[in-house]
Amino acid sequence: MPRFCLLLLAFARLLTAQPGLKLLLPERTRLLAGQQIDLVVEGRNLPEAGVLTVRASGMDISARFSKATPADLDCDASRDYVWRAELFSFDAPALTELTVEWRSSNQTPLREPRQIRVQAFNPQRRNLILFIGDAMGNAYRDAARIVARSTETRPGVSGLRQGFFDKWNEMDEMPVTGLVMTYGYDNLVPDSAQTASHWSTGNKPLTGALSAFPDGTDCQWRTSFNAAQLPFLRDNPRVESLLEFLKRRHGYRTGNVSTAFLTDATPAAQGSHTPTRRATFEVSRQYLENPMLKGSPAFDIILGGGKEDFDADIRADGRDLVKEFTAKGFSFVQTATALAAVPANTKLLLGLFRRPNEVRTAARRDGAHDFSRTHEERERPPPPDARGEGTRPLSSLLCRNRVGTPRRKPSGVDI
Repeated sequence: MPRFCLLLLAFARLLTAQPGLKLLLPERTRLLAGQQIDLVVEGRNLPEAGVLTVRASGMDISARFSKATPADLDCDASRDYVWRAELFSFDAPALTELTVEWRSSNQTPLREPRQIRVQAFNPQRRNLILFIGDAMGNAYRDAARIVARSTETRPGVSGLRQGFFDKWNEMDEMPVTGLVMTYGYDNLVPDSAQTASHWSTGNKPLTGALSAFPDGTDCQWRTSFNAAQLPFLRDNPRVESLLEFLKRRHGYRTGNVSTAFLTDATPAAQGSHTPTRRATFEVSRQYLENPMLKGSPAFDIILGGGKEDFDADIRADGRDLVKEFTAKGFSFVQTATALAAVPANTKLLLGLFRRPNEVRTAARRDGAHDFSRTHEERERPPPPDARGEGTRPLSSLLCRNRVGTPRRKPSGVDI
């Protein structure tokens, strides 16, 4: 090998061995007042644990952090430490200056600053139903409009003439329209886990992550996706979703209804926190034991496909989540007929409408312990009798105020 190559390699090793401090938050972190987030600090190649000081706009919040925990970050066997302040929140709306500083008796101090924009949030007491067309951007709306509204409005006359439509799609006639830029944290074109996490939490994770940020132990599960790596799927910094926030802080009853598998990325980002959408068993567990809600269920109503992610004979941990949900007071249905017969006073409901006749997991394919089903199984749609049935009971089962009185359904929404 040429001498200059050896010098470059030696210089690269020297750089990677330098002590470093990292606050695991995106450069542009945005939170609602009271929204929970894990503040995690990683120290790499440190000679000792030293002393970590954390200040938020000058106020010392170091006592909120755990003691230094030894860790193997980046899987390089260097001497690393992690400090955590889990489920932290900023209650005052402001542009908060967050600063972390590490000091040791024989080492130059390390410092990492970050600005966090905390916004006020005072929700009106009203019912909200959010319909999501997965991956539906403006191009899809344009295509739907052209197809649906350019047909003949009267014999021989097109509904689209001289650049104008006789009639808009219903979506076009909504009083307010908003646009969001969904460029990914690490990709120009994001996946649905990223975009769902973006609008549900206000922050952008890496591709494939569900309402969680990357950390230095991700190398563990990326190289070996098995049961021994499960703790490394649960240690990523989490940020509270809007539905979790409304339920915990403002007393809302919430529901998650999907025509896809419930552990698919878009519904999963509303009530689970993992660095990879592949961890579908972990997603369904967090629906039952939500980390933002002190281990209680993430939603009051859960309807969709993918029963296999809840079944003991398929799950790697052998847990029967359907049984555990019913033990917590949930009614359980599996068909559209059973769903239609649910009493109007039902407060907790789990509906799982599909399980394939054959379910393949990576565990059964290659003998390894697995966190999820195979990709092919996850992407299959639910059966026709489950489609369109999810919204019917929402007005009577979900849309109640804190004392349980039925509330008026939103105008313009037929439920």
